[in-house]
Amino acid sequence: MKTTIITVICCVFCFGCSVNKGNQSKSTSNFNNGQTSKHYWTTKELERLILTVQPWTDSEAYQSYDWRSLIRVADVFQTADNAQVIQAFVQFDSDNETNYCGNYLNNSRAYLLLRVIFNIPENGARSERSLDGWIRFDTDLNQDGTANLDWPISWKSGEPVLITRWIGYNGIPYRTKDDYIRLKNIYKNRDLHKYKND
Repeated sequence: MKTTIITVICCVFCFGCSVNKGNQSKSTSNFNNGQTSKHYWTTKELERLILTVQPWTDSEAYQSYDWRSLIRVADVFQTADNAQVIQAFVQFDSDNETNYCGNYLNNSRAYLLLRVIFNIPENGARSERSLDGWIRFDTDLNQDGTANLDWPISWKSGEPVLITRWIGYNGIPYRTKDDYIRLKNIYKNRDLHKYKND
């Protein structure tokens, strides 16, 4: 009797896992096959795409395939319905509400994504630096005294590179929806055409 119950529980659990995995892979199948021209992306699909972005860490370097994946996600967000994008970030924030201190990895995915979506200058006034809790230790300052507002990314070499690894986070929770709206009101979308064709 005990063996039968355990077997049934295991089967139900495994079936549930396989269904969830199937749904997730189905919802991003167009993306995984390189087809980012889908005409409509749901809020849930967009949120799942954020989770495909390689997080920003204190130990691992960003590889070329990580950038290619990030640029493909950014391309989707640039062309997706704005209301759906905002809702995706709202849901992402809700799902990661306690993720801003000890486990910041998911939030770092969205933080990098937004800095690829928008064409943010690398030479700006210090007063224009974003007010968030990402610890910089002045790694966002250029030699001429200006600030890289697209920190921690630099495009000066013709390709995106991280100019520093993650140092830490100290402050109020990072809200991706608020950052998205702020950046969208200030900057235009980055021209990703060259990078999409690499």
